[in-house]
Amino acid sequence: MYCLDTNIVVDYLRGDKKVIENVKEIASSGKIFITSISLCELYKGLHLSPKAQEELFILDNFANSVDILDLSLPICRRFGERFAFLEKKGLTINDFDLMIAVIADANNLTLITKDKDFMRAGTKVEMW
Repeated sequence: MYCLDTNIVVDYLRGDKKVIENVKEIASSGKIFITSISLCELYKGLHLSPKAQEELFILDNFANSVDILDLSLPICRRFGERFAFLEKKGLTINDFDLMIAVIADANNLTLITKDKDFMRAGTKVEMW
């Protein structure tokens, strides 16, 4: 099963035909997940848009059509461990991205993204 990164959802909502086709394909084989972190990023971006009122309905509908994964105590612990591991190796990744990665990892999901930074996070990643 799959977890969509924020940038994939943005492309999906903007009508990228290839992304829409790919999302439909993975949806036919099971549930689609996003993280609450991605959802926060999406609503942040939406409210910075001059078309916020028009787009709110679209984002709300999308959010209601997927399963949303949250942080939990074990995932927060995993975040701290993974952050320290990467830091000791001299590798950095944005905190929000690392949260998305550990949420996907903890739920045994493949993270679909366009962001190569996730390759360092130790999470199963599929690049689109």
